Amino acid sequence: MKHLSNYENRPFSIIVRDKFREWLRSNPGKLSPAARLVMLSLCEYANNRTGLAWPSASTLSEDNDLTRSSVFNALRQLEEYSLIRRKNRKENTNQYRFFPDDHDISRLYLESLVDRGG
Repeated sequence: MKHLSNYENRPFSIIVRDKFREWLRSNPGKLSPAARLVMLSLCEYANNRTGLAWPSASTLSEDNDLTRSSVFNALRQLEEYSLIRRKNRKENTNQYRFFPDDHDISRLYLESLVDRGG
């Protein structure tokens, strides 16, 4: 993990994207190309106040030129590696939490809020 000062005043979406890229370098070949695309799209949708994302499968499909079934397969793969955790929502979308088992990312998120006066 990079030193925390490297993340000062950076949006949470950038923190998550960088953390994902670090994970990819440490785990070459583990994710399908579709899972990589979907994860990067989810990072773009990360809310800087909540640290969550909630794009629909249709949105992820359109963003990445993938079928909905490819998106769902990619999401399952991301969950298998604990890169995300999905929570069903009533609004016809899922809520996504990034690196749910990683306490460093939660700390980075909270510190990024403090740095931005959140």
